[in-house]
Amino acid sequence: MHCFTEQNCKISAVRNLFQCLMKAHLFWNKLKKTKKMIEKSRINVCKKRSKIKIFIKLKEK
Repeated sequence: MHCFTEQNCKISAVRNLFQCLMKAHLFWNKLKKTKKMIEKSRINVCKKRSKIKIFIKLKEK
């Protein structure tokens, strides 16, 4: 019986570790996605700014 409980303990430990790794993986994926989104929005902001600058230059002429 003792052996059985020890086995169970190991199985649950492995399961917990796996769940923890999965959570970490999901967290990293979210982080990557948000990083990509931030980069995209930065690029968009840059594009908008350059368009505005061009627009202002055209207006000044």
